[in-house]
Parts: sequence; C-alpha cells; structure tokens
Amino acid sequence: MTRKTATLLWLSAALYAIVAISDLLFHPADDKLLTTVGGYLFESLLMPYVLLTLAALWTLHRGHHGRDGRLGRVGIRVAGLGFIAFLAPAAATLGTGKTEALGPVYFAAELLTLVGVTLLGIGIGRAGVLPSWTGILLAGGWMLASPVAAHVTGVTLVGAAAFTMLGATVSRHVSRCSDAPLDATSRIDHTSRVS
Repeated sequence: MTRKTATLLWLSAALYAIVAISDLLFHPADDKLLTTVGGYLFESLLMPYVLLTLAALWTLHRGHHGRDGRLGRVGIRVAGLGFIAFLAPAAATLGTGKTEALGPVYFAAELLTLVGVTLLGIGIGRAGVLPSWTGILLAGGWMLASPVAAHVTGVTLVGAAAFTMLGATVSRHVSRCSDAPLDATSRIDHTSRVS
C-alpha cells in the first residue's frame, strides 16, 4: 500500500463533499429533468466521482497483495463493472436532460457497486492488514456516498467522512511501514496505542 492509495481515498472524500454541498445549495426541484445548476453539477461530477472511487478502491485492493482473498478479488471486479456501468447513464442524462435515461442500467450499476464494495470490504476486513473495522467503514461509506444515496440531501457528507477516515488509516499504516510497499507479512498491530 502506498501514499497514492490514501491520496485517492482523500480525493474521493473531497469530491463526495463537493457533491453534497452542491446538493445542499442547489437541490434540484424536479427529479425527472435536469433543470437546475445542481442537477447538471451532480450529473457532470458523476463520471469523475465513480472513476476516482474505482481508482481508490483498486489501489486499496492491490495494496493488500492478495491477502483480501477471493472476496477481495471478486468484490473489486464486480464493483469495477458497476462503476464502469455508471458512465453510460451519466452521459445519457447529460445528453438528454432526463434523469431516468438508461434507468435500468443505473439501477444495475448501483446494485453491482453495492455488492462489489461490500465483498471487497469483507475481504479487507478479514485480511488483517488494516484494522478490521476498515472493511465495515468501506462498505458503509460507499452505501452513504453512492450516486443513489447522493440523492438524499447531505448524506454524501457522511460518506465523505468515512472515506476521509479510510485515507487517514491507510496513511498511518504506510507511515508505520516506513514508506515501503506492503508485503505479504505486513500486519497492523491492533493492540498498540497511539500517544
């Protein structure tokens, strides 16, 4: 695991916060058509939103060097399919101005990302490389930061906080490993106290 992983997690959290704040300031009046600045802002941020999250999760998975097991491998692939699937509805919505453009694809993408990130979170939690609660935080954080959850005004801020905590945890782990890449024997000492 490298500082790149922590940076990508923090950038994801920052983008989630921007989306949540824009939603608080410019909440769309109509859920079916893009008629406000907030609606267009949300849809235009959806592409970098999902690609940045995918990059963060991919580096987090790769940093475990297989210790997240089959759950991690399957989880990142299923989540990856879901993240890529979000791109078509986002482009169609921006092109047509209708939020339900390619609606079934959007729903399938959401379902794939929720299942995939949950599996990845379980794998990361079981790996023992990071504290076990990071897997729960990852899955819960994505549930609160996902594009569908983002339609609930302000909830994405909770997802941003979760990904900020993940970034801090990864950064702390990287600092403890003296900037060396994580090897298969690296484990975090869950009993040590921070002073």
